[in-house]
Amino acid sequence: MLNERVTVVKCLIAKLVKVVTTGYSKSTDKIGEHLKAQNNSEVNQFFSDDNADIGKRRYLDPAAITTKLKAEEEDEASQDTKMKDGEVKEEIKTEEEKLSAGEE
Repeated sequence: MLNERVTVVKCLIAKLVKVVTTGYSKSTDKIGEHLKAQNNSEVNQFFSDDNADIGKRRYLDPAAITTKLKAEEEDEASQDTKMKDGEVKEEIKTEEEKLSAGEE
């Protein structure tokens, strides 16, 4: 394990070392020290206590996901366009009314 070359495996080992309490297993302590000594930032982030949400980063929160069908997005875009066209027509009408009121 000390000579592992794959970073993903090192990250998983670092997660395991973080879970096992210090002093419980000499081998995990030794592996943890060795990984920290390599000074690989991708691996060392799993040793830090500042990253409380590190385990949640890889997974999506289903409550935070909002999905729309492409057809719904197109309908909303066409409605927005229609509303803008309607607003422009209303502005033109009001300008025409102002002009006609001013001429009379």
